[in-house]
Amino acid sequence: MRWVTLGGQYNWTKKAYPEGAPPEFPSDVADLIRSLFNGILEPQAAIVNIYSPGDTLSLHRDVSEEVNQPLVSISLGCECLFLIAVEDDTTENGFKHAAVRLQSGDALVSKYASA
Repeated sequence: MRWVTLGGQYNWTKKAYPEGAPPEFPSDVADLIRSLFNGILEPQAAIVNIYSPGDTLSLHRDVSEEVNQPLVSISLGCECLFLIAVEDDTTENGFKHAAVRLQSGDALVSKYASA
C-alpha cells in the first residue's frame, strides 16, 4: 500500500500537530469535498491510500485526535469490504461490528467526535 498526505498532518508519534501553519489543502480537492457534502465540513487534512489488488489496511481506530469534525472516507476504484465498529452500550464489549461493501464513489461519514 502507498499513500499521499494533503494539508495539515497529525504527528502520531508525538500525538500532536506540528507547530506553525500547515500546508494549504489543495483548493480543487477542497472545492469537490465541499460540493459533495453541501459545505457542512471544511477539509483540512487527508490521507490518500493507494491500494493494489490484495492489499489491506489493518484494523485500527481513528481516535487519537480530539476534533469536532466528522471523519470522511471516500472510496474510488475497486469495491472493498470496510469493517466498522460503532459504540453500542447494549453489547458486552460496548461495540457493534459490521462489514460494509463499498463501491467506487461511496462515502462514509463518521459522527462528530467529542472535543
